[in-house]
Amino acid sequence: CLRKDPAKRFQHMDDVKITLDEVREDSESGRLSASGPATIAPTRRTAWIAAVAGLTVIGVAGMLYWRTAGKSKSSQGPVLRQVTFDPGLTTEPSVWATGNMVAYASDRASGNLDIWVQNLGTAESRRLTTNPADDREPAFSPDGSRVAFRSERDGGGIYVVSSLGGEDHRIADGGRAPSFSPDGKWIAYYEGIYSWEFPFVSNAPALYVLPAAGGPPRRLAAGFVAVSQAVWSPDGKHVLFYGAPAWEKLDWWVAPVDGGKRCLVRGARML
Repeated sequence: CLRKDPAKRFQHMDDVKITLDEVREDSESGRLSASGPATIAPTRRTAWIAAVAGLTVIGVAGMLYWRTAGKSKSSQGPVLRQVTFDPGLTTEPSVWATGNMVAYASDRASGNLDIWVQNLGTAESRRLTTNPADDREPAFSPDGSRVAFRSERDGGGIYVVSSLGGEDHRIADGGRAPSFSPDGKWIAYYEGIYSWEFPFVSNAPALYVLPAAGGPPRRLAAGFVAVSQAVWSPDGKHVLFYGAPAWEKLDWWVAPVDGGKRCLVRGARML
C-alpha cells in the first residue's frame, strides 16, 4: 500500500484481504514458524511486508475516523435555546460577558420599546425603563452592574441605569449604540441620523468616547461621512468602527482613544 510506484501497490482492499488470509493460513499450518522469517520465499516476504503495511494503513484510517467522529460530535456548534416567549417585539440583545444574563429592548409591556434584563437560567425578566419614548440598544458594563442604552426621549441620547433597576441617568445627547470599555470607565458611541439605505452607518456622523460616570465627550473620528457601532480593543486603548471619510473609502478603521491618528485596518495605512 505504501510503495512509491503506484503500479506495484494493492489496487483494491480485496487484494489485501487475500494476502492477509494467506499469511494466516501459513501461520496456522506452521510453515512460518517452522521455516522462520529468514527462509520465507521472497514473494511471501513481500506479501508479509505488504500485509503489515496494509494493517498500518487500516489502523491509521481507523484512527483518523475515530478522531474525526469524535471531533464532529464535540464541534457541532452552539445549541440554540429560546429565551423569550411573549408575542411582542424583542430585539437588540446584549449578553453579559459571563453569559448568564441578557439585556434587550421589548415592547411587551407598553407598546413602545423598553429595556429589560433577564437571567438566562430562568424565564423571569426585569423591566428597567418605563419612559413612553423608545429605549433601545442596551449594553452591559463589564461587571454587569450597569446597562447603557439609547433613548429617543428629549431629542435622543445615551442613558445609564443599574441592571437591578432604579433611576436612569442621561450622560450624552444624541448618541447611539453605546459600548463600555473593558475596564468600565468609558463609553463609546456614535452620533448621526440612522440610514435605512445603509443600515450599518449614519448620516452626519461622529464617533465619541466619554466617562461612564458622565463628563465631556472626546471626538475620535472627525470628518467622516459614515460611522457605525464602536468595538473596543481588549486593552481599551483603541476603538474599531466601520466608516468612511469618503464613500469610496467605506471600510474598517481603528481610532486610538488618546486622540492619535486613525488607521485603515485593511490597508494598514495611517491617515
